[in-house]
Amino acid sequence: MTTLAASHPAINHACTDRTYQTTVIDGGATLGIDLEAVRRDAAIRSFTPLPRRWVAELTFDRLMLRCHLIRDHEALPTRSVAMIYIAMIDLTTRRLTGESAFTWHGALTREQTGLNAH
Repeated sequence: MTTLAASHPAINHACTDRTYQTTVIDGGATLGIDLEAVRRDAAIRSFTPLPRRWVAELTFDRLMLRCHLIRDHEALPTRSVAMIYIAMIDLTTRRLTGESAFTWHGALTREQTGLNAH
């Protein structure tokens, strides 16, 4: 939490699991971050995603789907970082344009890419 507050001073509100309610909320208060403990509805017995936590879970799901981060075949962590950047660029362009980042610029021919057919 200290690292988050130092590197991103604009963050003043965050959500947490009810499990960390006491320790994290007290720690966030000393750093000027208002933490909200997301609670489950006791009346619902089946699986339902928590309202604010669903945003984070959906983001992780998109990263796993787009980057194949479940299996890390590369030796360097910079490869995973690069793939996360590509996934976020793709997600942002989809939201802005309604199309995938890999289709909005148009298809390139082999001559344009410098690849020769052998």
